[in-house]
Amino acid sequence: MWWFFGGKSTLGDLVGARRLQRRVLEVRTRVQGEEHPDTLRAMNNLAAVLFEDALQLLRKSLAGQRKILGENHPDTVATAELLKQVEAQAQAGQPSGA
Repeated sequence: MWWFFGGKSTLGDLVGARRLQRRVLEVRTRVQGEEHPDTLRAMNNLAAVLFEDALQLLRKSLAGQRKILGENHPDTVATAELLKQVEAQAQAGQPSGA
C-alpha cells in the first residue's frame, strides 16, 4: 500500500497520508502483532510520512523566522542549522536521530 500513501504525500496530502498510515499501523498491530513484517513495514511507512511533514514544517518555520526575526536572529540560525541537518539525513536516507 506504500504506493497509495506515497502518492498522497507526494501530492501534498500529508494530513491524509499520515491519518491513513496511522490507521494501517493500528490495524496491522492489532491483527498481526507488533513483530510481523507487514506491521514493521507499516511503521516505516508512517515514519516516512512524518519525516516529510517535519521537513515541510521546518521550511515553513524558517521562512517565517527569516521574514519576522531576520536572518541573524538566534532562532532563525538554529532552525536553519536544524533544517540543514535534517535535509542532509534525508539525502543520506536516514531518519532524524539515527
